[in-house]
Amino acid sequence: MILNEDLLLLVFNTISKEPDVHIEHRQAAIRYASQVCQGWRNLILSASSIWGRLIWINPVQRLDWMQEVLERAETSSSLCATVELSGVSWGTQDGFVLSAFTLSALKKIWERLEEVDIDTASDLTDYGRKFESGLWHQMETSAPNLRVFAFCDSTWMDRSPSANLFNNNAPRLQEFTTHLLIAPQSASWFSHITTLYFIPESIEDVCNAVLWAPCLRVLRLGEQLGELDLEIITPEDCDRVASLSPAILPRLARISDLQLSFDQFNALWSSRFVSPAESYTYIRVMMNDDGYDDEGQELKQAKLLGSLSNFFYHHAGITSSNIHNHDLQWYVEAGFDFITIEAQAHTVPELYMKLYFDLDDDHDSNDWIRFLARAITEYARSTGNFNLHIAGNLEKFLCFDVFDSLLLSLASVEMIRFDLKTLQYYCELEENGRPLFPKLQTIHYVLRRGIYAIELKLLKTFLMRRVKAGRPVSSIHFEGPKNDDDTIYNALHDVGGLQITCG
Repeated sequence: MILNEDLLLLVFNTISKEPDVHIEHRQAAIRYASQVCQGWRNLILSASSIWGRLIWINPVQRLDWMQEVLERAETSSSLCATVELSGVSWGTQDGFVLSAFTLSALKKIWERLEEVDIDTASDLTDYGRKFESGLWHQMETSAPNLRVFAFCDSTWMDRSPSANLFNNNAPRLQEFTTHLLIAPQSASWFSHITTLYFIPESIEDVCNAVLWAPCLRVLRLGEQLGELDLEIITPEDCDRVASLSPAILPRLARISDLQLSFDQFNALWSSRFVSPAESYTYIRVMMNDDGYDDEGQELKQAKLLGSLSNFFYHHAGITSSNIHNHDLQWYVEAGFDFITIEAQAHTVPELYMKLYFDLDDDHDSNDWIRFLARAITEYARSTGNFNLHIAGNLEKFLCFDVFDSLLLSLASVEMIRFDLKTLQYYCELEENGRPLFPKLQTIHYVLRRGIYAIELKLLKTFLMRRVKAGRPVSSIHFEGPKNDDDTIYNALHDVGGLQITCG
């Protein structure tokens, strides 16, 4: 089938701007397509809109080819550029030539740029200092068409973005990303920002970002820090945070992988006297005991109960009495020194909450894991979909009855997902005369280690016990190793009324 030019052009344009594919592969795909036949070549070479999204400046490609891409994109009204220079040695002749080309190219296309992603590295040589100065001079030039800006310096420049960025003139800017430590300034280019990724030095920076970006919808703090130990909120800030949280939290529509101490988490969620606002939250809470005695731990647990209550309330007004209206799917995972609690709505995908509690491995974490499992019981008890994964020592969790109260409260669960360790925990509970999940209908079982006779035997025991108790499971779906279907069917064929699927 021969496609007409309009459809071919649509295909090539789609390839050139695919956001999930690195520009190297997009550019190569278009280049190879232009060599298929003369018709395709004529179509692609004349389409400046395609090349306008394929501007890629890097030390790997030849300068003449990068210059040719710029020329092919010359008449395009929309330009996107990716500048990857983090591995360049500025003190060499090649580095000097590339730096000059980069600054010249950016100067030429800057006013037409809609998206730019710059990844560079500081250098103490004269060439490096000159390039750094020239780059900042360019970034402090008006950017009238810029919508998306990303800047990363892998060696952590001393300079940080200031009010002079874009000469305070980037009226279309919506997404701003940097891996530098920055203190947001009161700049007009903040006014239309909807997505902001940055590393704050203090709670003051977080407050200012929220204050100066009235259209903010996505705020991510401190992502991709590697091993950098950065406290976003110092202990001295906690009292101030408590008073500010009613003003801050409604604006933090999304926090991704934000790391807080126990006290910082409590400070942020110290109040519920605001309208519910959050829909998506992922928080890492560092639970260091710091030598607290038993009375101190009880006080900490009481504070955390209040903070958790406010945390849920700030998400769509969730309380223990109305949470059943949200049809949340719960996932709980625990290991030696952590517990993850995750809840997501089926009907409202953007309603998502995840709390990762990182426990101090110098202290006994069992009490905290058991406490946190109990703390969410009143919220999770109404769920119809539950997933428990035990990553740590099973004997420890069994010995300390870590999940007993939570599991025994899940009377509405109709579907569960689990593997061998969780199955062993469930069987231990039921063998002690404590039945689980009276409404259970569907199981998703994860075969992580292949088919072992003891594993299938234990699963069959779990299923048959439910049949005898008048609470049979209607279907089970196996996930994991392939080509074991016959083994599974033969092992479970005695379980009456059970539908088995694999895949």
